[in-house]
Amino acid sequence: MTDMETKRLLDEAVMRLLSRHWSLEAAKAWQEETLPQPLWHAFVDAGLVGLGLDEGPSLAESMGVYRLTAGVAAPLPLVETFLARNMAAKAGLELPDGPATVVWQANGLAVDKVGDGLQVTGQAERVPWARSAVAIVLCVPHGDGYATGFLDGSDVEIQPGRNLAGEPRDTVRCAGVMLRQGKTLRGRQLELWLSAKGACLRAAQMAGALEGALTMAVRYSGERVQFGRTLNRFQAIQQMLAVLAGEVAAANAAADAGVDALQGEDGLLACAIAKVRCGEAASKGAAIAHQVHGAMGFTREYPLHVLTRRLWSWRDEYGNERFWARWLGERLQQRGAAALWPFVSGFS
Repeated sequence: MTDMETKRLLDEAVMRLLSRHWSLEAAKAWQEETLPQPLWHAFVDAGLVGLGLDEGPSLAESMGVYRLTAGVAAPLPLVETFLARNMAAKAGLELPDGPATVVWQANGLAVDKVGDGLQVTGQAERVPWARSAVAIVLCVPHGDGYATGFLDGSDVEIQPGRNLAGEPRDTVRCAGVMLRQGKTLRGRQLELWLSAKGACLRAAQMAGALEGALTMAVRYSGERVQFGRTLNRFQAIQQMLAVLAGEVAAANAAADAGVDALQGEDGLLACAIAKVRCGEAASKGAAIAHQVHGAMGFTREYPLHVLTRRLWSWRDEYGNERFWARWLGERLQQRGAAALWPFVSGFS
């Protein structure tokens, strides 16, 4: 079976599952800010959680899982669980089964060696889905490397929080907590790789949410009648939809390129490009989608906001456009002028 056939079969499986268990209307009604257990268990039973970690479908083949679930605003910690288990695999940790998350901004945490273990003190803010995670994986700068391990929710104090879209973004407070399976790893690139991979997967989610917004805009403009004809018969609306479709295509291409290059020499650079381009597309695309819908798109009752609020929130997670654009510029500057065109043409 070819990679394209595997990807197509996975996408079809995700779409069938979502058609039975979730919709934008369900996302609009989701107010509990807790994990929808029936939907989560449906994904677990279908083997769609953690794809790309093992020898089965690659991450590139599994991107539809993240893209399609984002297109209907399914509130699942799929990206967080992937990152946590990917980090655990690199560090040799054994996590319990269930949803997991990772602390990717550990500036507020300090690690001290106590006996044969590692003790964590401080707090980490805006940790995705900490309240629902069976394991909270840490990657904290320590000495000339990193301290890694995981925490159970019972080990720490969790203060619930949320982002603009209502997704759980919690504060995790540690008062001298011993890391489970704590160990130290050498090197200074691990935290950057974690952020880059998270940025790339968020880019894929933004591409999916943009695609969902485009679908809604096309459908609405074909149904709404003004001055005796549907909106999509007006040239201005046609132009808006064309621009939005272009942003969706660019976001998808950037996210795919980022994932394809993850294992290569320029993997970090490709992830940076993906996050910057998808962030720009999210800003432009959300604005166009709301323009096409007019006042209707700004109402709580209409589900467009469950997509656009996620786009606005995800832009800032795992580094925003400014962070990655600056980082990318610094790395390209270090390579010198002669290396710029080969790099640009290689990703075009």
